[in-house]
Amino acid sequence: MMKKIFIIILLILPFLVGCKKVIGPTTVSVVDSVRHYYPIIQGEKLKMIFEIKNTGNQPLVINDIQPSSLSLTNTTDNDVIIMPGMAKPVEFVYDSSMNLGYVHEVIRIFGNLATKGVLELSFDTNVVSPTQDPVDYEIFYTGELKEAEIHGLKKAVDGNSETKGYYVDNHDRNMRKINSTDIR
Repeated sequence: MMKKIFIIILLILPFLVGCKKVIGPTTVSVVDSVRHYYPIIQGEKLKMIFEIKNTGNQPLVINDIQPSSLSLTNTTDNDVIIMPGMAKPVEFVYDSSMNLGYVHEVIRIFGNLATKGVLELSFDTNVVSPTQDPVDYEIFYTGELKEAEIHGLKKAVDGNSETKGYYVDNHDRNMRKINSTDIR
């Protein structure tokens, strides 16, 4: 009788225990993971989109996204899954109202990334104080004086529509594959 009960338990046991697949580490690539934004006026918001592409063979499971300060907010869900070969944009908004001067921010993304499990994205900018002088480039920039557009000041401040609004160092210009030597 005990032998029959033992055999029945052995036959039922695989159905009671759930199947769980272990997801291994994967690699990713990020276009312009280190960015240098042009100066902004205190109080302005800077919107950034980083596209993360899964270049490995395993799904990328992002468990947490941690900005380095309260000035930086993540507008994307913290729990993200990116299948192999796919890409997903991750969006952040930097609020410059709490800062003045040089600002360097780091965004840490945690998941099943090769070796250390963390991906670092960073950017910097200079936050300048708004001027009290009524005749400044801000007036030209906002369009209150139409002759600014005639003289090309608006284009000089905004740049061409083809530009990204930031620049990168020469070694970061192209898409880099993030692997164990690139992760800090």
